[in-house]
Amino acid sequence: MRVVMVVSQNDFRDEELFDTKKVLEDFGLEVKVAAPKKNMATGKLGGIIEPDLSIDEISELFFDALVLIGGPGAFNFIEDKDLHDLIKKFVQEKKTVGAICIAPAILAKAGVLTKKKATVHSSGINYLEQEKVNYTDQDVVEDENIVTANGPAASSIFGQTIIKNLKI
Repeated sequence: MRVVMVVSQNDFRDEELFDTKKVLEDFGLEVKVAAPKKNMATGKLGGIIEPDLSIDEISELFFDALVLIGGPGAFNFIEDKDLHDLIKKFVQEKKTVGAICIAPAILAKAGVLTKKKATVHSSGINYLEQEKVNYTDQDVVEDENIVTANGPAASSIFGQTIIKNLKI
């Protein structure tokens, strides 16, 4: 199974990418990382990664799951209509969609969390409430094919829940 993880070009949350990615890869999943550009992406804590592809190269036809990574840089995606359209395609295809930290706010703004249960970092609660999402104060929340997590400390459990949601 193939998973694509989306990070901001700068200021993604390192643990959310690297810890979650490790859990997925240790389980045997093929994981690719995408950013706005294929240039080196840098985490808030200084971690770097060379993306495998740019976000506009992602297709729901080639991946079983889409995972959005948080951190300060993810705020740039909250109003990104192209990313919203991609998210909607994954949801329509009943594929697993995950978002951690502030990234569930992106899902909310895309309209895929309306009337669903989800969690988010405290800085994103208002985005969920505005979009009529049932905010749940838990580390990780699963509602159908959507998995949300509230921050870096939940990264490993987030990865495990994504695996479970993929029904492998």
